[in-house]
Amino acid sequence: PARFPRRRRLSITRANPSPPPSPPPPPLIQTPRGNMATDFASMLDEMMGPERNVDLDKVTGKTRNFKDANVDKLYIAGCSPYFLFRQQPKNEGYLREPEKWAKLICDDTLKPEYDALSQDEKDNLGYEWEMYNLLEDLVAKCDLRIKRAAEKLGDNSVKIADKINERKAGWQSRIDLKMRASEAAGEAGEVDKCQELVTAAAALRVAMEDDLAEFKRDQSRFEGTQKVCPISGAIIATEATNRHPDPLTGRLADAGDAPGDWPCPMGCGNVFGSKSTCYKC
Repeated sequence: PARFPRRRRLSITRANPSPPPSPPPPPLIQTPRGNMATDFASMLDEMMGPERNVDLDKVTGKTRNFKDANVDKLYIAGCSPYFLFRQQPKNEGYLREPEKWAKLICDDTLKPEYDALSQDEKDNLGYEWEMYNLLEDLVAKCDLRIKRAAEKLGDNSVKIADKINERKAGWQSRIDLKMRASEAAGEAGEVDKCQELVTAAAALRVAMEDDLAEFKRDQSRFEGTQKVCPISGAIIATEATNRHPDPLTGRLADAGDAPGDWPCPMGCGNVFGSKSTCYKC
């Protein structure tokens, strides 16, 4: 044992091999701004075909045609309010069966085939006639909305006038009471009391004029500050003369969109042309 010492076992620890580098992420597909759902559906149709969601035993291999039942014919004809008003519940209320039309396909690639038809063939299909009737119905509903909004503002002015007349009648009853009492005192020969009542009636008349003027200013502080948009029927601020409402949503445009808007020299942003000072400065 002394001549042959025991050899030590060397423990060798192997290092774990480093994992291979992960592949770079795929590049993002940049799509133009617009209806993201429609753009994504068009991209899938181009890669997988229009029958990508159809069961394999029902695949026909046919290409999509603008006459198919699941195609929005109004979109093919030129203007589909159902497509324009999607995701706008306030405007969808003017349409008939928006849930049904929301499922229809709006495909720009089908328009050239329809546009190539003669006018007689288009008339026989009736898409443009259907579109015309729907647009006329929407215009009539929009005109009714504008009329009702104008009547609402007009009723507010009538209510203010009625309140002023009611307040004036209360003052006038007090003045008439003083005048009748002065007449009774004059007939009884009480000259001093008669003169006192006449003076009190005159003071009430002056107080009435001042009170009615103040009451009218208080009630009319918002009078003339609102107007009706002649396009959408929305009630907007009168001072927003240079702000043009969006025809679909009725929302006012931002500063800088209309002629006359000016940039703040301090860098605060655009200011409406109807304002002489910056809203931040």
